[in-house]
Amino acid sequence: MIYYGDAGQYVKETPSVFRKILFEKNHIFLPCTELIKDKRPSNIYLVGSGSSYYSAQLAAPFLKKFLGIPVVAVSPINFMEEMEQDLKQALVCGISQQGTSTGVIRAIDYAKKRGCQVLACTGEYNTEIVHHGDAVLYVECGIEDAGATTKGYTATAFTLILFGMHMAK
Repeated sequence: MIYYGDAGQYVKETPSVFRKILFEKNHIFLPCTELIKDKRPSNIYLVGSGSSYYSAQLAAPFLKKFLGIPVVAVSPINFMEEMEQDLKQALVCGISQQGTSTGVIRAIDYAKKRGCQVLACTGEYNTEIVHHGDAVLYVECGIEDAGATTKGYTATAFTLILFGMHMAK
């Protein structure tokens, strides 16, 4: 695959991406707030692959501390194979920066069939994942056309942590 972006430039853009997310957080979180306003989750599963999974791993301990509930970062296959307990009170957040991860989409479809509330978390508009969640949590970081994800990784973790703080209010 050929990439046309400059990873170094994306790293330099990260502070302005964080400012944008902070400035727009109420707008970004509104659809998600509507989803959970009447039903506080008993636990949260952050489902992702690659850098999305690592963003989830970074955010999970903070969310657990803010919310006082179990928060687990998990890969799609482990979620579908190992999560056999009753998931009806769980919130499942499927994370795919580009919105096309088939594993994550399958995992959130699996969660919906089991009665979970499902957030689709993505940095792209009009991608496949947005059609599979009950609400969409957008990671407002713009395009990142480089092999290594930099601002997408940090912006995803930052957005998840901010949303957890928002939920804790």
